[in-house]
Amino acid sequence: YAGMIVQNTMGSAAYRLDVYQLTGDLVFSRELDYQYQDVRLSGDLVILSDDTSCKIFNMHGVEKFSGDIDTGADIIVAGKYPDTLIITGQQTMKEIKLK
Repeated sequence: YAGMIVQNTMGSAAYRLDVYQLTGDLVFSRELDYQYQDVRLSGDLVILSDDTSCKIFNMHGVEKFSGDIDTGADIIVAGKYPDTLIITGQQTMKEIKLK
C-alpha cells in the first residue's frame, strides 16, 4: 500500500487520507481533523500518532482505535495477532487490542 495525506479542500475536515494499492487503485479515502506527527502503514493498518494519542484505520477505512496513549510512544506497529498493536516507548512495551 501507499498513502498520502492532503489538505481537504472539499469537505469539512482539514485533511484527507487516501490509501492506494501499488497498482494505483484507490483502497479508501477518509477525511481527518487529527493533528498527527507521525504516519505509518503497518500490515493492513494506517497508524497516525502524536506524542500522547493515536488514530488507527484498517484498509476498509474503518477507525479501529482513537484515543490517548498513557506512555510516550516511540513506535506503534501491528501486533502478532489480528486486531492488536505493539506500542513501545523508552522503557515500556505493551500490546493493545483494537475494537
